[in-house]
This record gives sequence, C-alpha cells and structure tokens, in this order.
Amino acid sequence: KTQSVSSFNCNTANTGIPIYECEALVALYNATDWDNWYDNSNWLDPNKQVKTWARVEVQNGTVTILEFANNRLSWIIPPELGQLKNLKSLWLGGNKLTGSIPHELSYLKNLEILGFIDNQLSWPIPVELGQLKNLKSLNLAINQLSWPIPPELGQLRNLESLWLQFNQLSWPIPPELGQLVNLKDLALHINKLSGIIPAELGQLSNLEELQLIAKQLSWPVPPELSQLKKLHTL
Repeated sequence: KTQSVSSFNCNTANTGIPIYECEALVALYNATDWDNWYDNSNWLDPNKQVKTWARVEVQNGTVTILEFANNRLSWIIPPELGQLKNLKSLWLGGNKLTGSIPHELSYLKNLEILGFIDNQLSWPIPVELGQLKNLKSLNLAINQLSWPIPPELGQLRNLESLWLQFNQLSWPIPPELGQLVNLKDLALHINKLSGIIPAELGQLSNLEELQLIAKQLSWPVPPELSQLKKLHTL
C-alpha cells in the first residue's frame, strides 16, 4: 500500500509530468477506493516518477495511457480525468465503478480508445462524447446506462467499434449512426431499444458485425442492409 492522498503534493513532487496531470491522477486515486485496488504499486510515492506508477504509461513527459482493467476500482469516475489532454487510451473495464460518465471526458481530444465495459455505470451517455473526433473504439457495454443513444455519436467518423450492449438504453436507434463510415463492429443488443431499424445503417460499408437483439424492435428489416457486403455476423 502507498501513502495517503492528503500527504501528496503535486507542486513539490518530482512526478515527471505537468502538475495538472498529476492532480488528475491524484483525483482518480482518491475517487476510486485506492486502498482496494489490486495493484497500486508506486502510486503517490514522492520518490517515484509517474512513469513507474502501476497501470500508467507516460511518453515525452505526458500521460498517454491509463489501463485499469480488472483492478478493483470502485466509487466514481472523477471529472478531473478531462485534464489529461494527451491521453490516447482510457480503459477502466471490469471494475465496480458507479455513477455517471463525466462529460469532461470530451476534453480528451487525442483519445482513441475509451472503455468502461463491465461496471455499474448509470445515467445517460453524455452527448459531449460526440466531440472525441479521434476515437476509434468506444466500449460502454455491460453497465446500467439509460435513456436514448445520443445521435451525437454519429459525429465520431473515425470510430471502428461501438459496443453498447447489455444496458438499459431505450428509444429508437438514431439514424445518425449511419454516418460512422469506418465502423466495423456495432453491438446494441440486450437493451430496451424500440422502433424500426434505421435504413441508414445500410451506409456502413465497412461493417462486419451487427448485433441488434431487442424485443421492441419492429418490422420491416430494411432492405438497405443487403448493401453491407463485408458483414459476416447479423
């Protein structure tokens, strides 16, 4: 175990990263029940630079990857993570995080991978996530997210994988998802989606896997889906 949060000062510690990034990591440490983490080695050790902290990758003096899969994080995702402006991958899957997804994550303009699969997150998906123009993978599956799928996600033109299955998402599938021209995997099954399947999904020419299992979806299946020549799973 490492020392308490209150005794760590980002202004005086030799962390090897900007102070605002250090403060974001301290907020993560404090907000996610650090004492029960599976691995918190070197965290908040004033004699260890951040590049040696468990589950953190630093490149050129800035935090680029946070990989916390199955590390027993609980409580909430702190909004301060939005200060890690050079972050490329944020993966917090397989933990016990609750509460909402902070809209401040939309500040992470360099983010390519965002994964919160298999937690206990609730509330709507923030519409602000549609601002993450470099995002390639968005995995929010196996949570308790509710309300409609934000049509703003259709702005993520570089997205290759969108996994939202096993949530409580409702209302029709937004036709704006048909704008995700680079999408290969789309999984929306086991939600509370209703209405028709948008014909616009037939525009996803790179789609390989499409999963839409839902009791409330209604006929007809749009013939435009026959245009998905790369599709191997429907």
